[in-house]
Order: sequence, then structure tokens, then C-alpha cells
Amino acid sequence: IALQRLYNAWGGSSTLQDLEKCAPLESVNVADVRYPHSSIRGTFMHGRWAGYDLMEVAQWLLDGTAQVQDIDVMFARVEDEIWSLNNRSTYVLNRYLRLSEGRWSGDVRGRIVDLCVLQPGVSHQLQLLCLLKFLMGFSTESGGQEPELRDQ
Repeated sequence: IALQRLYNAWGGSSTLQDLEKCAPLESVNVADVRYPHSSIRGTFMHGRWAGYDLMEVAQWLLDGTAQVQDIDVMFARVEDEIWSLNNRSTYVLNRYLRLSEGRWSGDVRGRIVDLCVLQPGVSHQLQLLCLLKFLMGFSTESGGQEPELRDQ
């Protein structure tokens, strides 16, 4: 609860949107991304895809109704590991990777915040918010393997 209060006091998810302005855009293969949660909700909660089923969006990627670049992703680097800050988006992209049966490489461009070193051009407040978001939701017991989908 204390971490949630600190996260909200520092601007929370609305401030995290500032990542688009300052965190470096890098290429990441979604198959290499770890998840901080053991389970995630099966529908998007925010943004363009709010209310949509994750599997439905993955199918739209497969049939061309949606494009990979339509799925916003942010990541955290912890030493040599990349962790998702958008678990549902990363899940959809991983599902699409499997469904595409090699037609897509899995490479995606996303914003990355390094949680172990101070990054030039990224405010310390923003790095702290990413660290708090990462720590608040860290519930994996599988080392970051793909989470289970849940209804709520």
C-alpha cells in the first residue's frame, strides 16, 4: 500500500506516459521479455484497446486487422534482463508470435527504462515511477515466464 501511495503521489500512470518523450526506443524480441506478474487480466484495461479481449487482439494481428506498431510497449531493463511494463500488450505480441508460425520475427520497438543505472535524458522521477510500478506488481514465481490469463 505504501508503494502504491508513493507511485500515485509522483504522478502514477499519467506520468509514465512521459516515457514516450524521453526513454530510448529500442528493438526487443518479445520472446525474450519476462513478465513480473504470475497472472494478468484477459482484457485490456487502458488505452486504445481498453475492454478488448487479449486473444481477440492477437487474432486481429494475425489477420491483418491490427498491426504490431498499434500495440504500445514499455520495458524495464534489470541488468541483462528485459521485463514488461505492459504485460497485456507483451502477452498479445507473444501470442501473435506463436500464432504467426514464423511469419513474424517477434521484434518490436519499445521504450526501455534501465532500473539499475541513471539514464541520461530520463528524469529520476520517471525512473523511480518505473521502479515502483515494477515492484508493486512483481508477483511472478516462475522467473518471469508467461502469465496465466484471469477474468478479473
